[in-house]
Amino acid sequence: MKRFYTLFLSIFFLPAFIHAQIPDQFNYQAVARNNAGLLLGNQNISVRLSIRATTPSGTIKYSETRSLTTNALGLFTIAIGSDGASNLIGSLATIEWNSDKHYLQTEIDPSGGSNFINLGTSQLLSVPYAIQAKQATFAESIRFPLETVQSLNSPVGNFINMGFSNGFYGYSQNRDGILGESGVAGFAGVRGRNIEGIGTEGSSSNGTGVYGASQNGIGGLFRTINGVALKTEGEIQLLKTGQSAGKFLMTDNLGTANWQGGIAFSANNLGTNLNVPHATLITVPFNVINYNLGNHYRSNDILIDPNTFTAPVAGIYHFDAGILWESFSSSSGSAFIYLLQNGTVRHESRVGSANARQTANISCDILLQAGDKITMAAYQSSGTVQTVIPATSNYFNGRFIMNIQ
Repeated sequence: MKRFYTLFLSIFFLPAFIHAQIPDQFNYQAVARNNAGLLLGNQNISVRLSIRATTPSGTIKYSETRSLTTNALGLFTIAIGSDGASNLIGSLATIEWNSDKHYLQTEIDPSGGSNFINLGTSQLLSVPYAIQAKQATFAESIRFPLETVQSLNSPVGNFINMGFSNGFYGYSQNRDGILGESGVAGFAGVRGRNIEGIGTEGSSSNGTGVYGASQNGIGGLFRTINGVALKTEGEIQLLKTGQSAGKFLMTDNLGTANWQGGIAFSANNLGTNLNVPHATLITVPFNVINYNLGNHYRSNDILIDPNTFTAPVAGIYHFDAGILWESFSSSSGSAFIYLLQNGTVRHESRVGSANARQTANISCDILLQAGDKITMAAYQSSGTVQTVIPATSNYFNGRFIMNIQ
């Protein structure tokens, strides 16, 4: 049975440079010999490699163990940090190569077990410091894609320009120039701050200057103390809020804005004389609806609440109404036009008895709650039947003015 007393290793470091991406690993190559200087060819061996900080006996920052077989010339190669290692301590990705000296300790068991012989420790000089490109300040350029996963309490990277150009510039031929994401509620995927100037600026000739999206949070947040929170030079388009032609933007008590359909109607033309008995409240029926935006006015041919406007939202509404009374058949009494809110007189206009036709008109604003109903009615107290003439002077118009939620 052979005995191995001392092993001599010829050690090489081959940089693992890959232009597309720099991995967290580097190559280690050695030739195993016995104490007589003979090559250990085709031999199953175990190797433990440890990286120590500051001194040859300093703290172990990373360690791995591998079982492998030498070739016929006793040569073996290890990609330190690659898959297949066992008994791992630490991670190459967390080593701060530029902050301290680092040393590589080599231990070997020529029988392939775990009885390691310490073959010594040597300082790492230039290689594997290519890995430091993930942490370094960039002198001229860096090749992408670059990916790093860290658990730090400070930024993974800082881009500082003390000159007169951009600290960081992102451009993509076919996709987003800069994409930022955050997995924590209350934090931004991309945040821009500036004391005196512009926090975030986006411009585009034909596309999107700044794009923000959130599943449950806020897609874009703009704040200012003394300046302008949001300034645009060009059109604003608000989508997925009920938009369509002719609508207007309405906010609730929290400031949430949605497009509201035009709430307005216009009705006229009685079609025939409307006879109004003494002391009887008669709803004025209109045969023609000129427009009915939102369909909140119910026409004369509707069985439930005909000739009635129903407020879809709480707010202030404006109404205009008018009727033309025929000359009175008696010399006493008065004639009225009423606007009823939920059946109660809210506004009125009065004309006295006369031997000539008279017009009664109302123009007013009314505060309504959602579901409140407004109807137009005629009333007279002459003692006999009086008539409203079917003329263009008979009309009932209304429109929404302001939300009060």
